[in-house]
Amino acid sequence: GETAKKVFESVGIDFISENRAMGNYRSAPEIALCMDAIFGYDVDILLWDFALTDGRNVEYFNLWSNRAGLIPTMPTLFVYGGRDERKAISEELQQRGMSSVYVPDLNELRKFLPDSSSSSSSGEFNNITVDDLPRGVKWYMCDGHVERSGRCDEFKWATNPPCTGEVRSQKNYHNGWKDHMFIGRVFGVYLSELLIDAVDELLISTHSDTNIKSLTPPTPAISLEYYRHLRTLEEADQQFFYHSDAHFSKMSMLESLGDGNLTAFVRGDAFCHTALLPSTARYRGLTNDSSIDALHHFGGYYTGYDLGVPMTDLTKSDPNKTDTDILLSYDPRERQEGVCPDGTIIDTDYKDWFTIERGGGWQSITLPNEAERNAHRKNKNVKREGMIILCTKVGGPIIFPDKNMIQKSIRAGKLDIRIDGELAVSARYVSENCFILAKRNGSVLWGPGVATNGTKGQYKIDFKLNSRFDRIYLSSIIII
Repeated sequence: GETAKKVFESVGIDFISENRAMGNYRSAPEIALCMDAIFGYDVDILLWDFALTDGRNVEYFNLWSNRAGLIPTMPTLFVYGGRDERKAISEELQQRGMSSVYVPDLNELRKFLPDSSSSSSSGEFNNITVDDLPRGVKWYMCDGHVERSGRCDEFKWATNPPCTGEVRSQKNYHNGWKDHMFIGRVFGVYLSELLIDAVDELLISTHSDTNIKSLTPPTPAISLEYYRHLRTLEEADQQFFYHSDAHFSKMSMLESLGDGNLTAFVRGDAFCHTALLPSTARYRGLTNDSSIDALHHFGGYYTGYDLGVPMTDLTKSDPNKTDTDILLSYDPRERQEGVCPDGTIIDTDYKDWFTIERGGGWQSITLPNEAERNAHRKNKNVKREGMIILCTKVGGPIIFPDKNMIQKSIRAGKLDIRIDGELAVSARYVSENCFILAKRNGSVLWGPGVATNGTKGQYKIDFKLNSRFDRIYLSSIIII
């Protein structure tokens, strides 16, 4: 974002780059179904960079990209790296009205950068020493390799002055900060070139609003007429995409939904109540129903958001306790943040959760809450099918219970779940950490939601864990 920010500011456009990277997470189904909650409702460009975690499974990208098209602004997708099948899906998206840019491996571009190893200095870089190189290039390429040979590996994580505190995930299979900077520069330059082309196209024309009733497409110009024309084209693309067919053949993980439910799952309006960070829902006070915005800092991190309850303060098992709300919880040990000299917080990736407490009475939550309903105004009155998906916590520095605990606990009678007063009898597998709740008749559709005085659109979900020894940790509750 740093590269493009200054270029866009030169023409009066605020360029805001947000970091939503989450370690150890695949692009689907949880992230894909929580698009609005994680990335927000006003997104122009969205980067897919899940090649490490998605691996060879392209069905995750298929679901992720289809759900991305439902963000109200229908952002342009940048698909970075991965397999040829993802390139094919990216091209299919373009045929269905989306803007999708497939970016292959960038190694060909990296070859143009100077090699910092003394044995490889040659050609046009002969008269340049390592100390002459800028910080983003110095000890970046060594012996033709990026950040993994000789001193390039040694300086992979080094900053000057150094950042302090605990910095997690500095593994040899992760990019160092210089490679992240290189990738950001490439995308920033590309976006800047697009902006320059657009400005040139507008300035060439002398067209004004005088021909607003013309039947022919208006000439590019800085005018209200041309703006309306572009908006019309954008809305037409959105409608074309909404009504196009998704390629379900690439989504075998959704077989548990049953016949007739795939379209709603892939293209239906999804609401997500999430504890994950980084996410727009947490930073805008939607998860805790406060609507209080956290403070945004350059570099994409936030301060001043509601942390929830530390796990050390969670109540102990009490069979006589009364009904309670579900608690947003976190592990204080995860908050040992590394900090750089400019005040930047290095780590913003926290696997927080909602705790289903052991023993005692029912724990309840009504979703969406009022802050979430207001933020979700694009489809606030939409009639949902009422598919309810529970996703359990993934990763973190402490070991949590079996990710299949929801399935096992319902089957063993240890966990009762009610949706608007009706008991769920099973939880069907969607992915390794996400399960869809089913009724006694086998249906996964719970209707439009009637939690609050018969008002449709909200669901009252009750949990009762009939065990003195277990807890369940939910990262997201999703309603489609």
